Amino acid sequence: MDMRCPAAAELAKRRFSKADVEYPDIDPILIHCAAELAGRFGEKGRLTVTTPCTQLRDMGNRLCLTGTRFVTWKEFMEEQGIRIRKRKPEASPIPPDFFSEWEGAARPLSSKEKIETFFEERAYEQYQVAEMLYCTEGCHNGKGV
Repeated sequence: MDMRCPAAAELAKRRFSKADVEYPDIDPILIHCAAELAGRFGEKGRLTVTTPCTQLRDMGNRLCLTGTRFVTWKEFMEEQGIRIRKRKPEASPIPPDFFSEWEGAARPLSSKEKIETFFEERAYEQYQVAEMLYCTEGCHNGKGV
């Protein structure tokens, strides 16, 4: 199972832990990179990591990395007094289908409903990787922002 989306990974593990699938013990790349940067610079100053959603923000803050805080991009803009016009992006910067070159070995799932159906129908038996994004059509196009 693709583990880069904490909300999707949590849903799959909570609801479908008995499924015959492997959940790798890895962090999303944003969290991994932030931990690396905190190790290098956290004690020397203050590191602010912006995230696309509240789930990644919360996951990062639970790590209690020295001198490091995680905020959503929206929160960061508000803190800085920067006003932005609210409109839904036309395309997601993190769309589903990251593993498309695997030619049928990976299945993109970009909503709670698609993830639940995938497990309920045992579709995981047909794929090597399930790419799970909780928000419909990928990050920044769902309610996580």
